[in-house]
Amino acid sequence: MTAAPLTTAEVNAIRSSIPFDRDQLTHLNHAGDSPSSAAVVETQIDHLRLESRIGGYEAANRCAEADARTYASIAQMLNCSPKEIARHEHATAAWNSGFWSIPMEAGQRIVTSDGSGSTDRDLRWKRVNGS
Repeated sequence: MTAAPLTTAEVNAIRSSIPFDRDQLTHLNHAGDSPSSAAVVETQIDHLRLESRIGGYEAANRCAEADARTYASIAQMLNCSPKEIARHEHATAAWNSGFWSIPMEAGQRIVTSDGSGSTDRDLRWKRVNGS
């Protein structure tokens, strides 16, 4: 299944759902965390309230079905199994998890680009310094 690009109307609807003060600020830093929609903020706040009432593990258990649906949705979009999906708290954690899961041996070379963020710079630093 190939996802169709969003229409202009869909993009405008998403933008209007984000309570972001466009008159005061132009937000260009989307690498880590773009402004969230009101629905995302409310969902996060509701979950924190649930955790405060019943505890974090219990709240996670209560949301397990919705979490499973998220994995299934991502897998469907990527045409793979939900077991092949890994979600992380941020891009650097995801990059590190994937990269460092590859077996390495002495003498192997690692090629990265300047455009892939700070993680590759850290990696080059480690390589240059022998650590």
